[in-house]
Amino acid sequence: MKTRLAFIVGAGVGYVLGTRAGRERFEELAGRVEVIWLHPRVQRGVRGAQAAAQEAAGRHLPHLAARVVRAAREAVGLELPR
Repeated sequence: MKTRLAFIVGAGVGYVLGTRAGRERFEELAGRVEVIWLHPRVQRGVRGAQAAAQEAAGRHLPHLAARVVRAAREAVGLELPR
């Protein structure tokens, strides 16, 4: 899914940058993208993805923070409390 989205975005950017149609064509494409982006189904998907990312971050943040602290202490040579 991520690869497909990156390809579509890359193809769109390449098309816009490579076209000789100029600003008018760019504005037309940008308008279509805005209509798609603002569509309720797309926005529901965006909100769902955002909620999932926030939930995952909340679940993993304490563990990741502890790992960062441990790695930093090891990097500077401090002993870890047991």
